[in-house]
Amino acid sequence: MKKSYAVLGLGTLGYQVAVNLQEGGAEVLAMDIDPAKIERIGDRVATAVCADLKNEQVLRKFGAYDVDAAIVSMPDHFDVTVLLAYFLKKAGVREILVEVKTEDEANATAGLGAATAIFPALDTANRLTKKLLMPDLADYIPLTSDFFIVEIPCPALWAGKSLLELDIRKRYHVQIVGIRLQEKTGKSEFAVLPPPERPLHPSDVLFVLGSTQQIGILKQALSLER
Repeated sequence: MKKSYAVLGLGTLGYQVAVNLQEGGAEVLAMDIDPAKIERIGDRVATAVCADLKNEQVLRKFGAYDVDAAIVSMPDHFDVTVLLAYFLKKAGVREILVEVKTEDEANATAGLGAATAIFPALDTANRLTKKLLMPDLADYIPLTSDFFIVEIPCPALWAGKSLLELDIRKRYHVQIVGIRLQEKTGKSEFAVLPPPERPLHPSDVLFVLGSTQQIGILKQALSLER
């Protein structure tokens, strides 16, 4: 059974989330007060409705409460965001996500017991900062504000040695939680919690779990080893 979502507000984030969800196989209801935004997204989602989002009955009429989750993307209208979070919570929507600009706004919506805050600008800034500080790391997956998994090509000096020999956990206080293995056929496979005795290959990509400080220490050590 398809999951259903209501996206209320079709700014940059709202539009892209709605389109991505629909393309991912979900059933999406997109709503905004701006006719131009509705026209733009009309053929990209299951249902697109131009309506006053401050009207509780209108939201009910078009099924905004009959969804698995709702995303409120109106960062320039925090008063409307709070109102929508209240409406959705009262109607029994199980999961509510709201786009906010500040921590105060996030705390205010959390105080309603209604929503999970989304900080697009803050998330982008954090990702950019990590990328600038650690340009040799291919990508990272945030787990908490300080712990994340980084994707790093196998260092040349590690190739041919096993994780057991390298003793990475003891030396750098980080954990190798996975390896993307490049096969001779050109295909790649992913090994979760790889065997510690397996020698690393130059084409391996390592997934390393650690804190910001621990990853920084690892990065510095690798730069010195080159």
